[in-house]
Amino acid sequence: MKTFVCGHRNPDVDSVMSAYALADLRRRTGTSDVEAICAGRVPERALWVFRHFGLKPLRARRDVYVRVRDLMDVDVPAIDAGMPLVDALRLLEKCGQASLPVRDGDGRFAGMLRPAKLLSLFIAKSDLTMPVGEVALHQTTPLVESDRVHDIRTSAIRNSHNHFPVVDEDGRLLGTVLKRAFAEDPPYRMILVDHNEREQGIPGADELPVVEVVDHHRIAFAPTRDPIRYTADVVGSTCTLVAKMFRGAGERPTREIAGVLIAGIVSDTLLFQSPTTTETDRQMCAWLEKLCGETAASVMEGLLSVASPLTSMSAEEAIASDAKTYSEDGRK
Repeated sequence: MKTFVCGHRNPDVDSVMSAYALADLRRRTGTSDVEAICAGRVPERALWVFRHFGLKPLRARRDVYVRVRDLMDVDVPAIDAGMPLVDALRLLEKCGQASLPVRDGDGRFAGMLRPAKLLSLFIAKSDLTMPVGEVALHQTTPLVESDRVHDIRTSAIRNSHNHFPVVDEDGRLLGTVLKRAFAEDPPYRMILVDHNEREQGIPGADELPVVEVVDHHRIAFAPTRDPIRYTADVVGSTCTLVAKMFRGAGERPTREIAGVLIAGIVSDTLLFQSPTTTETDRQMCAWLEKLCGETAASVMEGLLSVASPLTSMSAEEAIASDAKTYSEDGRK
């Protein structure tokens, strides 16, 4: 099961870098399939950090909604329209499915073949060597791979079919989704960094189980079904907390990861000039400087060499670019 590590919408350097570094720590400590992602476009100053330390930028995503493609079962076979009916009957018997999707010569979905249809042909003494494509198939509306599971789950569960064909935007058959997949837990989990409120998270995160939070803001997190890791403290940067977590786990960040963490700290504390700066921020940054071989001041200088996005934004765009939504007593 994949675990996403993601910061808040309208991401800043601290949000991006803490996600990147925490994903590295989690891989080291036993989470096998973990990926840091960015909730929207990666900021230019964050891209500078990745280039400076020779790292591949994390992937930008608009959402983490579970889609039909995420539930597809690759073990359910499809029937080619040119296959003899007798061979299709054997395939149906072998796979134990109530029906199978049929694809034409171009790979497009042609319909569903059911055992009842084959039985009627057998009773009518039809030629069972004829191609499947020559018989009347059961027509059903296929799912599109990009469909959001949230939008179709209820109707799919109520449907009498056991599984559903899945096509791409051109109608080509990609696979099938078994009905039980709609009732199972989602295939993704979330780790939230630099925020803990659902409204600030990447769209779709509220549909996924959150297994960890690392944050330095107020706590307004929703109740969880299972116990989770929760790391929070009064510091100036989430990257400070991630650096402490490396030390607590007995892990030394690489030069590159140390540089990433320094960038997040100096960005959020304004090189320790912000009133939110704490002694812990300074101590963690001093430790990271020894591992990185670069100073906090030099990293800050590099960040400031990238033109501020404010120079090309309207006042409304500038405010929205670093805005967060808070809900209190039914008001935002």
